[in-house]
This record gives sequence, C-alpha cells and structure tokens, in this order.
Amino acid sequence: MTQTKINRPEDIDRINTFYARLNSYDNHTLIGAYNTEKRVVGVHAQTLYFIAMNEVFLDRFGKSPVSINEESQVSISGPIYYIDHLQTFDWFNKN
Repeated sequence: MTQTKINRPEDIDRINTFYARLNSYDNHTLIGAYNTEKRVVGVHAQTLYFIAMNEVFLDRFGKSPVSINEESQVSISGPIYYIDHLQTFDWFNKN
C-alpha cells in the first residue's frame, strides 16, 4: 500500500521531531525501527514518520528502504538487515 502525503501546517514540525528522534538512533536501532513497520496503513502521522525516516536513511547511508514518488506517495520495500563491517544495510529479499 502507498500513502499520499497531504500538507498540513504542522507537518514540518512533526517531520522534524520524528527526524531528530530517528537520527539519534544508532544504526542497529534505526534498522529495527524500520523493520517494525510492516506496511503503510494510510495514517497521516505514519506518512510523516516515513518521510523523516527516509531522510535519516538517505543522510546516513545514501539510500533508503522508504520510497517517495513524484506524487508524494510513500511506500516501504520490505525487511532489511545491517552489515556491520560495511556500515550499510541491504534487503533480505531483493526479488
């Protein structure tokens, strides 16, 4: 499922709050936080959380398991795992 982001005045503050919390996580905790999200359920707050999570992953790893397309639709790509010696992550199933 995908969720389309609808702009509300308080969205930037909520995204920044989510970003600060997620960015404070170590790599293992960040991966764990992502993996607890099994699917996009269409709740606006979850969409903002995924937007922040996407930014943290991009800033930290240069890639993200969260996708945001041109229509601002948010989706997730399945479980990931952390590779300690490379300090990056990969997907369990790349199919």
